[in-house]
Amino acid sequence: MGKDNFGGCKKSKLVINCISIVCFLIVVKIILLKGIPLYSLHKISNIGFRSVNLIPFYSIVEMILDGSISTMRVILNILGNIIIFIPMGVIFSIKKPDLSIKNILVFIISVSVSFELLQFIFGLGSTDIDDVILNSLGGVLGAVFIRRFTSDLKGTELLNKTILILLIMVGSGIATIFVYDKSLLFSNLGTNYIEENIEVLNYGKQGTEDYFGDITKYEDILCIYG
Repeated sequence: MGKDNFGGCKKSKLVINCISIVCFLIVVKIILLKGIPLYSLHKISNIGFRSVNLIPFYSIVEMILDGSISTMRVILNILGNIIIFIPMGVIFSIKKPDLSIKNILVFIISVSVSFELLQFIFGLGSTDIDDVILNSLGGVLGAVFIRRFTSDLKGTELLNKTILILLIMVGSGIATIFVYDKSLLFSNLGTNYIEENIEVLNYGKQGTEDYFGDITKYEDILCIYG
């Protein structure tokens, strides 16, 4: 593709690449390894929970209408799926300034769909078209925001602004996670891995389960909407 906006500065590219890697790892942990301790990844095959929703906005409407799910949880779920991809839109827009917003949207959709497919393949939770929609919205918002906010900047000035924006985004996101659900990043065996999926699928309230004990009773469950 075309050149980036950093004027060929190797240091600036290194900083942005490091931030990109950190953001990507956070997204992987939250989406694919939510509620799974890193030291237990070798036992991941014991989980085996799958659900598929192919109807746009079905899961969102279900969460809103389900009286057993708190309003705060619904808001955090929707906003979380949007916010988590905003940094990706920012980074990709800065690294590939020649791409149109439409092409960036295609890239973001591809990444989100890839995550959803991995969730299905490895039984890591719900594969949901609504997540793709919300993730894509977040990515586009990030791309549009950074281009308008830094449209007249180049080189070091652009780098400094971009780093500041990304640090604020990532820092605010981590702070919010710590306040509302730190298990998204720092898990333990007592975390209820499929709480969100069970609520949406109306399995009822579940107590705290051990990942590699009682939770295996959900193996081979496959629910498809669409």
